[in-house]
Amino acid sequence: MNKKMRCEIATITSGTFTKQQARLFARAVAPAVCVMAFSTAAHAQGTIDFSGATTFMTTIKNFALLGGSLMCLVCLVFAVFKFMARDMTEGFAALFGVLIGGACIGWGAGWIGSATGQAVQ
Repeated sequence: MNKKMRCEIATITSGTFTKQQARLFARAVAPAVCVMAFSTAAHAQGTIDFSGATTFMTTIKNFALLGGSLMCLVCLVFAVFKFMARDMTEGFAALFGVLIGGACIGWGAGWIGSATGQAVQ
């Protein structure tokens, strides 16, 4: 232990509490206080009411349907062009994009409903 550390320990244990020690204590305790404050707010998240969000979730669902259908269309067109150019590897990769677009169309509403807890029709 160096001399400065012994001096600080002696000052802390001597019973005097200076402004500098108060600042050091506040700097040491501040992160823990922030964590406790945010964890309290995180536990309160179940009280948020999503009843007014149905319209917004329907918009997001429609966007997922539109995005999925556009992805299917574009990937299918590129797959046809790649197959016509006899590039089988790229053609099958584009067909995989069609499958992903179909998954977005088929499961999009379920993903949105599970994220919010709302039944989106």
